[in-house]
Amino acid sequence: MFYFVPYWNKGNSLTTFDDTVNQIRMFEIAHEDLETIILEYSPQIRYFLYQKNLFVKEYWSVFDEIQNIKNVSHKLLDFTDIEWPDHAEFIYTPFRINVVINQRMYANISFGIGGQLSEINYFDNKQIQKKLLFDDRGFLSSIIYFTNGEKSYQDYLDLLGIWQVRINYVSNLENIIVNPMIKNRFKYDNYSSLNELIKEMIENHFGYSDELENSVLVVASNSKYNQLLLNLENRPGQIVLSFFRNRYNYAENKQELINVLSVADLTIVDTQWQLNKIKNLIVEEGNHALLSKLQHVPPYDARFQLGNSQQYKELKIFLFIQQLPPSKLDNVLNILLNSMIENQLIYLDIACIEENEVAKIENYITTAFAKYFNVNQSIILKYMQINDQTDENKIDKYITNYSGEDEQQKTIIDLYKRINIKQIRTENDIIQTFKNTRLIIDVSDKPNIYAQIGGISAGIPQINLTESPYVVNKQNGLIINNLSELKESIEYYLNGLRHWNEALVYSVQKISQYTNGSIITKWKSILGEKYE
Repeated sequence: MFYFVPYWNKGNSLTTFDDTVNQIRMFEIAHEDLETIILEYSPQIRYFLYQKNLFVKEYWSVFDEIQNIKNVSHKLLDFTDIEWPDHAEFIYTPFRINVVINQRMYANISFGIGGQLSEINYFDNKQIQKKLLFDDRGFLSSIIYFTNGEKSYQDYLDLLGIWQVRINYVSNLENIIVNPMIKNRFKYDNYSSLNELIKEMIENHFGYSDELENSVLVVASNSKYNQLLLNLENRPGQIVLSFFRNRYNYAENKQELINVLSVADLTIVDTQWQLNKIKNLIVEEGNHALLSKLQHVPPYDARFQLGNSQQYKELKIFLFIQQLPPSKLDNVLNILLNSMIENQLIYLDIACIEENEVAKIENYITTAFAKYFNVNQSIILKYMQINDQTDENKIDKYITNYSGEDEQQKTIIDLYKRINIKQIRTENDIIQTFKNTRLIIDVSDKPNIYAQIGGISAGIPQINLTESPYVVNKQNGLIINNLSELKESIEYYLNGLRHWNEALVYSVQKISQYTNGSIITKWKSILGEKYE
């Protein structure tokens, strides 16, 4: 049995491409026995799982246990099911419903991604008084009460609306009080921290397992829960720590890193770069014995779905810019604009991972155009006709009215039409985009792993500045020494299909290394014979 403990809290921006999401998916596809353990308070977790295409059959929620939530019949809860004052006025906006009484804000109602009721905030004299949080299964889950606009306490409710535990926020320290009416469900009347209560719930949960010794606990390594999970008295026989990007800032506490690695049976790391970083820290601390516990295992699997870009005359380049400093990005865009002017068939898709980055990327593009054509940025903006409030590109309308008087103006407009900002919210967004992508460029110091493995799946050559296990020079891509080689590398793959076909053939051969079956086999092999 594999127990997966993700780290899916609201403040964690890494969940777009999360290691645990894909690990669970791989093990489910392989029909392995597994259970997902949700530690965070997550009343909308089912819609989150749906959004990630995770059809989790077995999951256990700590807060369901704390709140005594059992045998829930799902229902759609409507805001009209709640009692409102007779003279309340409901004002609909794109994001929420505002409830106004006598021209004053009385409440606002928010909804989840599936249109389900998510939360209601109540106000008095423009100051928040309380917040109602709803479970996506159709019931009121908790209430946060405020004093002078600051959180005072939060009640976690059962299905009947009776509070089970209360967290006081008045002091900096958490203070959890158990409702005296139901105190027999808990070991203590109060707890000094939420982690103390969570630990008790997990210990009880694992106490019901008959095969705990032969089970594996897979922890998305993070500073909030590492110590709690590793120090459980009642836990699975083996522990796997999964290090992913910068979720766990171990460099700030080297001794804590040594402690968690000492307890874990296996530590899997998402990139070779991070593996080397951890190894160096271990050697510095003189704990060479821990090196054998470290393994670089891809956090994503390759899904065999070759692209068909060769069927299109357009030559689409997919560019990742998230890790690039402005000066480097300037240089890259300048090279790409030069290539696009020389080859009218080249189109450029720029990846946008964070929703709030669209305007920033637009600014990068207009700045690059201004520098390339040696004109003021305001002139470029005028040509492009960007609506700053909606980010809509009104260039088609502008071209219709174009008089043809300025050749440079025509070049700029034509070039801009071939650049597109691609919003990447889920793994599937990349998969769909790669279907007609001819070339991937990621010249950051730490290339995007999902894009690299996705490129292998789709048979797309990649250009990188940094070596990695996923791209082999002149096989399924090029590892360039510096940006001065970028233009020639683009021509290497876009001038004819010979080199592109070579990359495709190599990717097909390489793809077997990154299927979910191969990755799971590697896990089991490292963990030992009893998991074979």
